[in-house]
Amino acid sequence: MVHCFFLIYINDLPKISNDDSKIVLLTDDTSITITNSNPTNVKDSVIKVSQGIKSWCSINFLSLNTDKTHFMQFATKNSSLIDI
Repeated sequence: MVHCFFLIYINDLPKISNDDSKIVLLTDDTSITITNSNPTNVKDSVIKVSQGIKSWCSINFLSLNTDKTHFMQFATKNSSLIDI
């Protein structure tokens, strides 16, 4: 029951996403997927979404647990990893 109220509380979080990003809420976990073939655009989207989440958390009196926050990159063999 508590998870239902939490989801209602954070229901507007996905509104901060942009064209390259998708935010998925599941119970008390949030996943953000950023997809773009241009490395510069990916890096800009990561920064923009990160700033949006930080701002959203501040406005809603929440804090982000950075110890439980992870960043993963998926790339093909022909593409290089982006330094973020």
